[in-house]
Amino acid sequence: MKYGKLIAIAVLFLIMVALFFLRRHGYVAPDKIFEFLRLHPILAPFLFIIIFMLLTLFLVPTLPLNLGAGFLWGPVWGTVLTIIGATLGAICSFGLSRYLIKDYCGERFRHAMWLHLKDYISKYNWKVIAFVRIDPVFASGPLNYFFGVTSIAFSTFIWSTALFFIPPAFLFASIGSIFGWVAIQGNASDLIRSIILVSAGATIVCLFLFLARKWARKNSKIDI
Repeated sequence: MKYGKLIAIAVLFLIMVALFFLRRHGYVAPDKIFEFLRLHPILAPFLFIIIFMLLTLFLVPTLPLNLGAGFLWGPVWGTVLTIIGATLGAICSFGLSRYLIKDYCGERFRHAMWLHLKDYISKYNWKVIAFVRIDPVFASGPLNYFFGVTSIAFSTFIWSTALFFIPPAFLFASIGSIFGWVAIQGNASDLIRSIILVSAGATIVCLFLFLARKWARKNSKIDI
């Protein structure tokens, strides 16, 4: 078992180095990925899922892929393929964190913010996953590894991730379907930035209201 873990870690490290090299030399650029997918229409959905899964696993931003899925397959099928790729990537990341590199991930998530989030997970379980998945302001890549060192059940993580990825995946697939290559190549970055800023603002307001409500309940007997 020990040697199996070492081999798995070594393979992952080699894949990570290869992805870093490819990304640095422009081979993982969104426009090149989707040009390749367009040239292979039959294999494209399967290749898309594999690419999405790998980029999620290695913490490469996947928003351009979500946009591109909408451009290539429309908002509905673009959402479906994005959900499959994102969920498989999340499952792999979670599994690695919980079963192969738990000690390493545990050391990486010792900041007070992560510890507070752990406490919320122990109290609210899947509702925390729902909140961070629906809101695109939260980077899903690191969260996949973080959830692996929490008390959340693997099955709960899978279904809640797949279910609550749907709203943002559909939103960005729809944007990709409307704006096409403009969105994929980043020329619509102002629009995406605005969406994320609005999402961040809404998140801050929701957190403020939640904390205020919690404080009021703690300091009075009035149920608000």
